Amino acid sequence: MTEAEIKAFLTVVNAGNVTEAARELYLTQPALSRRLHALEQSLGYSLLTRGKGLRNVELTPEGKSFIPLAEKWLRLFAESKELPRQMEQVHNFNLGLTESICIGLLPDILKQFIRENPLCHLNIHQYHSEDCYRQMESGALNFAFVGKEMFSRQLKAEPVYRSPFRLVSSVPLPEDVRHPSCLPCDKELFVPWNTEFQLWHDYWFGTALRPRVWLNIMPPLSGLLQEEGAWSVVPEYIARYLCQSHSFYVYDLQEAPNPITLFALYHKEKIHRYGEIILALWKRNATGLQDVK
Repeated sequence: MTEAEIKAFLTVVNAGNVTEAARELYLTQPALSRRLHALEQSLGYSLLTRGKGLRNVELTPEGKSFIPLAEKWLRLFAESKELPRQMEQVHNFNLGLTESICIGLLPDILKQFIRENPLCHLNIHQYHSEDCYRQMESGALNFAFVGKEMFSRQLKAEPVYRSPFRLVSSVPLPEDVRHPSCLPCDKELFVPWNTEFQLWHDYWFGTALRPRVWLNIMPPLSGLLQEEGAWSVVPEYIARYLCQSHSFYVYDLQEAPNPITLFALYHKEKIHRYGEIILALWKRNATGLQDVK
């Protein structure tokens, strides 16, 4: 019994005769008749009573009873063809990350995730926090780590990490200079970490003075910090990342901005299976990170 044979039977039923059914299937009448005969042989009983000239057909009692079974068979054939795509969806995981989280916190966790989930097709997408929310709501992302909590009817933002800010400098700074009122704006590398940080910056530096460099991407920061006298206020995890490749000076900043909070972002109704796994890995392996109280 094949899909083509069942389609031949149902087409004849709907058309009412072999000639019209053969035309719809782009077959010759003998070819269509062979398919019907093969189906009847597989079943062991007749489905159709042929009229004169093989043109008109009538259903046998068995043929009438077989119609819903044939339709069910076609649905099963269609579902079986969809199985590879469905399996791809089951193991496909679209993860959204902000740039700072990607380079500063997740590399080791992602390596462990890949080792422990060999069937997962991991797709990592880098966005700003606002874009992660939009991509999650549209279904393009399954899970995300973001730096902002925003309103969403569909999504839950769970706080998973809090980090203080640190002052990073290319040159040593005496203790009495580690205060925002003493830092030269013309040497600043400014990154707009979040709205609260921006308000803190406006308070101490005003809105008229412009920093030496304004960045919303991370790669240039390390190189620019090597300039004489350059400095930046960054989360502690970024300070650690920057010091992996260069010998910068890292200080506690007086009157520092409030710590930055990072969030795991997932759908309220149901968290993705791989989202649960990577969140558990984060909580289990993020040693040395500041806990959320």
